[in-house]
Amino acid sequence: MNSPAPTYPTVETAAAPNIPLYDDTPSPRTPLSTNVKSPQFDISGGVVPSPLMTSPTLSLPESMTLLLSNSPHQTIYISDESPRSQPEPLADEDIELGVNDFGPQIKEIDIEQARKNRAKRRAEKEFSRSEKKKKADETRVKKNASGVKPRKNRKPCPEPNCRSSWSNMKGFQNHLGSHDIRLFVCELCPADFPRFDNAINHLKTKLDMTHTINRQKLLAIKRSAKQLQANSQSSESPTPSYTSF
Repeated sequence: MNSPAPTYPTVETAAAPNIPLYDDTPSPRTPLSTNVKSPQFDISGGVVPSPLMTSPTLSLPESMTLLLSNSPHQTIYISDESPRSQPEPLADEDIELGVNDFGPQIKEIDIEQARKNRAKRRAEKEFSRSEKKKKADETRVKKNASGVKPRKNRKPCPEPNCRSSWSNMKGFQNHLGSHDIRLFVCELCPADFPRFDNAINHLKTKLDMTHTINRQKLLAIKRSAKQLQANSQSSESPTPSYTSF
């Protein structure tokens, strides 16, 4: 009497219902391709060798000049066609305006014109001088009188009641300032000064719109000139180009 065949539980899914848990059906196999090309043989029966690999050759322009290098794997060339190194833009901190920049903007007038300007100022406002400056004026006059050297050309004070004479130009200008005589006039405004360096400092530090724009223009001119000079120096020296093999 034959026993009945065993049954297995099944799992139903939406895609494939009634699939047994243990499926002994063999999976299909993909046959291997047997279409293999045999190597080619020449007449003598040997294998034909593949062509040799040749390294590409580097063609150099005629304008390049070969230089020696310490490394056996590196060759240095200098070429007229290689890009030049561009200088960095100059910062404003590297540029300073000085006497040569502001000097042309200061006008020196004669003594008579300075006296006329003094009369106009005193008509509008009474001349005043601090006690510290008055004391410095007296000390300067006494020191100058005690060290008179006749062999030097000395400028006499233009004031009728003053007999001081001066060989030092800065001292002479300081003395004229004690008489409110100002020989140096700013061409951007009506301001005038007894000493040249006072006028220079005025152009450097005056904070109104006119003087600020003037300094910006002078900085732009000086920056452009220095940048052109830096570019010219950079173009005169060739930049080596490195080629590694």
